[in-house]
Amino acid sequence: MKQNRTLTSAFALFLALCFLAAAGCSKKAADKPAAPESKKPAAAAQSEERKTGSAEKKDNMLAARDTFEQSVALIESDDPAEIKKGMELALKAAELDPEFARPVCAVGTAHRKLGDFQEAFKWYEKALAMDPNYVVCHDNLGYAHYLAGVQAMENADKAAAAEAFGQAEKSFSKALELDENYADAYFNLGQLHNIAYGDKQRALELFTRFVELSKDEVKKDEVKQLIRQLQ
Repeated sequence: MKQNRTLTSAFALFLALCFLAAAGCSKKAADKPAAPESKKPAAAAQSEERKTGSAEKKDNMLAARDTFEQSVALIESDDPAEIKKGMELALKAAELDPEFARPVCAVGTAHRKLGDFQEAFKWYEKALAMDPNYVVCHDNLGYAHYLAGVQAMENADKAAAAEAFGQAEKSFSKALELDENYADAYFNLGQLHNIAYGDKQRALELFTRFVELSKDEVKKDEVKQLIRQLQ
């Protein structure tokens, strides 16, 4: 009996040791840090998001250019209602692509044609802040100042006229500094010297340069006639 009790005790001790060993293994397994979650799905999602954003931006840029082209024909009209429609389209194009300076400049031209020179100046300056090398917009800004000067002359405001003509010359000269072959700036600068300054000789030189550079045959014929009148 004593031997049986000894065997029984030994067997119980053996079971207890096995239980403790198993518990220790379980604890080690529980304490083992979990494997980090794979970042591949998140990276893939970010990549897909970038692709989607890039595609959307490209679509907006294309839509902005199409909308701008539609606005140009309307703004070139002499009908105030059409000009206003064109301005709305230009504003929409600028909203579609906030980095696109051309519709911003077009809004300035619409305001100028509607007789609001101050708004025209504001939008032209905004476009040039976006793109300082925008030759056409420098020329357009100069033309708006020129017209404001002519209006001031008609109102016998010599000081305002002189200021406006000075700004016009500055803008035309900047356009030619950026592109010495930009024909329209020569014509506009010629008009400034002819009408505002009464310098017919300088006007003739500038009109002649316009004729040499311009590809607009209709306007070239008109300027040739103007040259003959000044000679």
